[in-house]
Amino acid sequence: MTGPPIEFPDAVFVARAYLQEALTARGVDVPVRTRVPSPRPARFVRLERIGGARVDLITDRPRLDVHVWGEDDDDVADLVRVVRPLMLAMPGLRGGVRVYDVAEVGGPNTLPDQVSDQPRAAFAVEVSMRGTTLAPDPWLTRHPITHPRRRPGFSHGGRMSTPTPPVLEDGLRNQLIRKQLVQAIYAADYSVAAVTALFDEATGALVALPTGYVPIGYTTDDGLTFTSDLSMADVTSSQSVEPTRSDVESEVLTGGYAPQETNPAAVSMYKGLPLSGDGALPGIGEAWEMTRPSVPRLPYYRLLFIGLDYGDDGGEIYIVKHYPKARVTSKDDQQWARSTETQWPVTVQAYRDPVLLTSEKEWVDGPGWRALAPSGG
Repeated sequence: MTGPPIEFPDAVFVARAYLQEALTARGVDVPVRTRVPSPRPARFVRLERIGGARVDLITDRPRLDVHVWGEDDDDVADLVRVVRPLMLAMPGLRGGVRVYDVAEVGGPNTLPDQVSDQPRAAFAVEVSMRGTTLAPDPWLTRHPITHPRRRPGFSHGGRMSTPTPPVLEDGLRNQLIRKQLVQAIYAADYSVAAVTALFDEATGALVALPTGYVPIGYTTDDGLTFTSDLSMADVTSSQSVEPTRSDVESEVLTGGYAPQETNPAAVSMYKGLPLSGDGALPGIGEAWEMTRPSVPRLPYYRLLFIGLDYGDDGGEIYIVKHYPKARVTSKDDQQWARSTETQWPVTVQAYRDPVLLTSEKEWVDGPGWRALAPSGG
């Protein structure tokens, strides 16, 4: 491996500061140390580097032993259940140090103290951390060497200085790969209030929806499909093989889904009926009667699409779309058969709401999302 000298962080110091802060944030009053304290408390965690090596020019991969002490075996097991997932969730920017990943190389095992027989458990992890270019020699900082005729951009030997190349792995963060494990659709009549605030400012928890939003219910395993039909108006010139100017001519936002429940909300949108008030379907179990008008009406609705995922710490991560003004613009075929359920498939189009001044509002939030914030802000 060649290149500039690289200084690697003190892995134990970084891990200790991170773990202590994470435990304190969860109300766990347990000290994290690098040595056994004297006097020794009943509960504490000790971190120690027991090896590891550099894996490339700028990445160190130390192996850390994590020893968890407690009052009894149950207390140790309870503390391990907290410390272990926190250590595995360390990747991110921790105290100015980039932590790429954490891998467990030895699961928890019982390891009572040989002298006092105090209950203890231990597990081991390997942590990939990024180093930094070694700082200049302090003597040179205090006694700078001047070069009156030195050409800008050249080193002492007259060679052009080379900027530090980008580290491609810095942009790879698998903790940001999201899925919508659970999807939910809520619909409301256009007369109902639009959604303007969806999350608790302090915690990121989902708050109650305005009155009037009803669930669409189960949809097919195709999930929800959102499209953006973008049309551009190009200016071409004889002196250029590509457009010399491009402007957005139109952008149409749509969402498609196929409800599987025969409930008032799903059927009403398929049939162009209001969700409440005059003309709305009665409740489930009551008689429904629908007559197709000579000129079908397509009312506007308000739609809320909520996707739920979970972070490594188990916290909820929500991705939400709100169409404050939408209507059904397409309906797929409905099949009646023994082999499949009755579906009410629709495509809805978003329109600009004159009050909110937008056709779509989106959020990404939740306790799990906020837990991804770099340590210290």
